[in-house]
Amino acid sequence: MLLAKLAALPDMWSRVTVLPVKAPNFELGCRFDYACLAGVMQFIAPHERLKLFTHVARHLPAGGLLALDMLEKTPASFETSWTERDLHHIALGEVVYAMSAWREMLSPFKSRTHYRLSTRHGVTTTEELFIRDRYFHPYAHALSDLQHAGFHPDPQAQGASAASGPTAVFLFRRASSES
Repeated sequence: MLLAKLAALPDMWSRVTVLPVKAPNFELGCRFDYACLAGVMQFIAPHERLKLFTHVARHLPAGGLLALDMLEKTPASFETSWTERDLHHIALGEVVYAMSAWREMLSPFKSRTHYRLSTRHGVTTTEELFIRDRYFHPYAHALSDLQHAGFHPDPQAQGASAASGPTAVFLFRRASSES
């Protein structure tokens, strides 16, 4: 998803580094002043959260900034199970592409989403089903792991304390080695 967004923003290409690594375990061999985990947390199981934050901390200097989303301030914002619904429907000439999905909650912090992709060309329809588990992270749980990994909320981040929901962005600073 990040690559698709970047593809549409060519003036950003020289300012963004995207590396082919997989969380939570990764070594990059270099350090950065800023890290952004956009859309990452939904794929990280709660028991892997501290490991991820520890690996990120190794790649940031003291005072380095970490931005992340997908944290929830209140469990009321967690989605519930839902039945199959159409998400996208596109016709290009004689070909029709459709995507539908349904979700089941497996626990208060984990859901399983089923995606059905179908392509229809004339009387021929092909379908593909794929399943993806997604995780929900209460802010307090993530904050505890962030602090154990050496991060603290960035006091200069305006409005971050009031933010909530999967699209809210939270900023954290890596603590200095003296703290």
